[in-house]
Amino acid sequence: MAECADGKIVVIEIYGPEIIGRGYFVGKPIVHYEAPIDRLKLLTVGGKSAIAQLPTPGFPGDLRLNVIERFPDGNQPGILVGITNTFKSLDEAADLAARIMGVQR
Repeated sequence: MAECADGKIVVIEIYGPEIIGRGYFVGKPIVHYEAPIDRLKLLTVGGKSAIAQLPTPGFPGDLRLNVIERFPDGNQPGILVGITNTFKSLDEAADLAARIMGVQR
């Protein structure tokens, strides 16, 4: 968990075999992926924009999914939900992200 000086929580992450988090951002969301274009997939999760980096062939466990739950608007920050280095399928990771956001997929 990370906090701003004013006590607002910026990021909540759970570390284990995978990293699951929900964080706030201002400006453009920046998500770093380094993969060939055929391993990147744009999708929607719970009606929200998302991008996934599919696992490297022969190396399961490095699926990454980021969902923009909310873009910054006025004085409200954006919200990004991320699941990193998971052995889950893309559908399972998307279902988990939807649960974190409190919506149905």
